[in-house]
Amino acid sequence: MSKPRISCSIPEELDEHIESLVEEDRFNSKSDAIRYLLDRGREADELKAKLDSREERIEQLEDQLARRSNIEDDLEEVAETVEDLPAQIRGTESYSERRQRKLDQASLSQRIKWRFTGVPVENEENTS
Repeated sequence: MSKPRISCSIPEELDEHIESLVEEDRFNSKSDAIRYLLDRGREADELKAKLDSREERIEQLEDQLARRSNIEDDLEEVAETVEDLPAQIRGTESYSERRQRKLDQASLSQRIKWRFTGVPVENEENTS
């Protein structure tokens, strides 16, 4: 398969650089040197495109991380607010706490009876 021929004008200093590459025996001809440099230029363009794509992805991930961090901060604030709620709003005792209090206050015979019938725990209001 024959290669298409092209010709172009280049600055004198670039021609001298290509000539020096040939004289240093890095390439057999100016054409080989120019083909090599064009291939490296194409590879550089491809790598630049990959780099740009990855930098864009990094920015997306940094934005996502910042949003997640803000959400975590908001959750911490909500958790602190819930912990600081007055006892009247949260409820004075949970079911387990009321059940345990009843068991602690009951006599032995009452606890034995409740073993079979269950501890009667109602939503009682604490009147202290």
